[in-house]
Amino acid sequence: MIKLSNIYKSYGREVVFKDYSISIPKGQITAIMGPSGSGKTTLLNILAGLIPYKGTVEGMPDVKAYVFQQHNLLPNKTLLDNVKFAAPKCENPEEILNLLGLGPYMNKYPSQVSGGQRQRAAVARALAYDAGVILMDEPFSSIDRDLKLQLITEIKAIFTERNITCVIVTHDIEEAKLFANNIVEL
Repeated sequence: MIKLSNIYKSYGREVVFKDYSISIPKGQITAIMGPSGSGKTTLLNILAGLIPYKGTVEGMPDVKAYVFQQHNLLPNKTLLDNVKFAAPKCENPEEILNLLGLGPYMNKYPSQVSGGQRQRAAVARALAYDAGVILMDEPFSSIDRDLKLQLITEIKAIFTERNITCVIVTHDIEEAKLFANNIVEL
């Protein structure tokens, strides 16, 4: 269990969290929902250790992976090389790319594949990193509905099979219901 207790975070005078507490079960997918500006990404950044805050976070593994809304792939590296760069200790990056349906595209550059394939490559990097938790910030928001539903189904199956703890931020209730085991509203 990952526990956030009495979290306080502000940006100047704007208080985002005040005495906020939440528990996130390990081995499950938890969706954080809320309108724009409610602190969803701030919460992910707190979990990732990217920003200062007051309060306590317990049970968060030292090794975590972050899948951003924009895939952030290196444009001068193939999909395979992007995975190897992010997770140099990974012994089977080809297997992970195959698992996500990217085997035929692993030697292509991000500009040579679709948006959905780039997003899958971003998830492949996170899986290859062998993190204790995967944080995802609206990873399906820029993908058309049919592809989004397909990716959600495929990625959820992989995460469930591998018992991966995932925290995903979304504003899409359908996405949250399909992907997550638990939904938390901010």
